[in-house]
Amino acid sequence: MISLLLLTFISCSVLKKNTITNTDKLIFHEIGCGIYQDKVIYNEKQKNSPSRNHVMSDNFMLIKKTDTIPCILGQSFGIQYMLESNKTIHIPLRQVWIFPTEIKNEKGETFKELNYIINRWTNDSINANYIFEKDWELVKGKWIFRMFYKNKLLNEKTFIIK
Repeated sequence: MISLLLLTFISCSVLKKNTITNTDKLIFHEIGCGIYQDKVIYNEKQKNSPSRNHVMSDNFMLIKKTDTIPCILGQSFGIQYMLESNKTIHIPLRQVWIFPTEIKNEKGETFKELNYIINRWTNDSINANYIFEKDWELVKGKWIFRMFYKNKLLNEKTFIIK
């Protein structure tokens, strides 16, 4: 019984430390945005993605700072940012890519957006990129990236795909 109480206490204190409260600082800083070169580490399955993949990449290098992106296969674009905080902790972020029109994949499924949760460290450089992997993802127009922490919009960035 004592070990269960101790475990519960430790779990609760760890969970409390991994949140940003109203008195804590959480400030979004854009480091760069545009066309990136990166190295794909692996693909993780993601049901709500048009391609069914969530590409995990590393070695991000900004090739061109721009919000106008060529509509070509293999193109990687996005934003690099930091979340400044008085706490260095791992927090859940909701990232949303809103497409200009519905995307229809090879299975005939339609998607208006890609919406997922990632866990990232505060006070560290973070990248959020989209890579055109399939022909049917090549949709020209206004692509919007939004990032939330606990339903609070931290940033919105618009990319024009041409």
